[in-house]
Amino acid sequence: MQKSHFLLSTVLISLSLSACAPTPHRWFLRSQNAYQQQNFGQAFLYAKYAAEQGNLKAAYALGYMYYYGTGTQANPVLARIWINRAAQRGYPPAKVALTNLYNGAAVAPHQARIPVPQ
Repeated sequence: MQKSHFLLSTVLISLSLSACAPTPHRWFLRSQNAYQQQNFGQAFLYAKYAAEQGNLKAAYALGYMYYYGTGTQANPVLARIWINRAAQRGYPPAKVALTNLYNGAAVAPHQARIPVPQ
């Protein structure tokens, strides 16, 4: 009887903890808040976690942050990967950004130093 009580308690605790865990949307909101407070490193980390969990807005934001080197080192390859991921899943601003990237309409300050792969 004690084993089943322990097992039930463990399951209930696990379920309650997972119910309290931040969702990808909440991680994205944390990222936005950190960004607004100009804590770009923290904003980048929160956006990355949310994007990895499937949040499209976060994937787009992460691509933007990689593109401009906000909160991380500029990386145009990773920028395109994350923006493309959001665009392929139907996020409209990412579709527009991706078109601009492929047409060369968007130019970041680091573009003179880091060529964007075609």
